[in-house]
Amino acid sequence: MMAPYSVAHMKLGLKLRQTGYDFKSNQQLRVYLTNALEPPEKGTRKLSFLPDFLSHESMQANAVKERKPLTVIVGNPPYANFGQLNRNYWILALLNSYKQGLNERKLNLDDDFIKFIRAAHQYLQRVPIGVLGFITNNTYLDGVTHRQMRSALRADFTRLNFYDLHGSVKRKEIAPDGSPDENVFDIQQGVAITILQRDSGFKSDPNRRRARSGTMEASLAARTN
Repeated sequence: MMAPYSVAHMKLGLKLRQTGYDFKSNQQLRVYLTNALEPPEKGTRKLSFLPDFLSHESMQANAVKERKPLTVIVGNPPYANFGQLNRNYWILALLNSYKQGLNERKLNLDDDFIKFIRAAHQYLQRVPIGVLGFITNNTYLDGVTHRQMRSALRADFTRLNFYDLHGSVKRKEIAPDGSPDENVFDIQQGVAITILQRDSGFKSDPNRRRARSGTMEASLAARTN
């Protein structure tokens, strides 16, 4: 999206200027306009239908996707579009790992926020240490069809922190004091903050991790019910 891309350039540039940083004449921020749910193209090529600076950045973004290690991934992806967008072979193939062994009549696993989690999951599997920080729809925290997704995240991340902010209009949730559980945003869907850390050198007790994860799921289910 052009608007947040432009604002990011402006705000980061202003903040750096406040610190005394001085850009050289041919230097620019490494903020690229791209679709993170699309795979890197083979090789790099100039796109004739884009302005020169965007075509150049498209080539740079492609190089990052293809070769650069990503260790910090943050975002607030779209909460739901019922899987109608971003249906390229790369992300759909990755989603299959979240669907394995699910004998359900309906799988609600194609929303864009799940695709973004899966793409970030894939990128962070390539590095020994990294962190993911997302604000998303909270349905995957206790959804029946999301159980393989939760299992895959537990298997590949060292530390998992989930903050269920609730606020779902459909669930008609009530706050502890009996008042309506209002959403932090002006939307109907409940919200969650997810922070996942990966450190391949961290030695942990697998039994303790399983117990902690089980307690987390039981707690979420209890609060939801």
